[in-house]
Amino acid sequence: MVEKSKYYLLVFQSTHHSIKAEKIFSAENISYRIVPVPPEITADCGSAVRFNEDLADVLQLMKKNNVVTAGIYGVTAENDSKRYNKIYT
Repeated sequence: MVEKSKYYLLVFQSTHHSIKAEKIFSAENISYRIVPVPPEITADCGSAVRFNEDLADVLQLMKKNNVVTAGIYGVTAENDSKRYNKIYT
């Protein structure tokens, strides 16, 4: 049986913006998880925010609060494989 899920990853240019985004997600009661940035996206160490909420709403919140991102990725997971699609810079 194929298990399929889709979610988003918000990747940041700095730890400062990552922490700021986490505070915004918490304040807005948006469900999220802090996860390591997958090596398929970048070899740099760092953290990303994983979420399933409405992408447009999250983008608006990041812009409104001046949070700089390195990218937003749509992730499709099927069984043991994942596909990363950069959808916003």
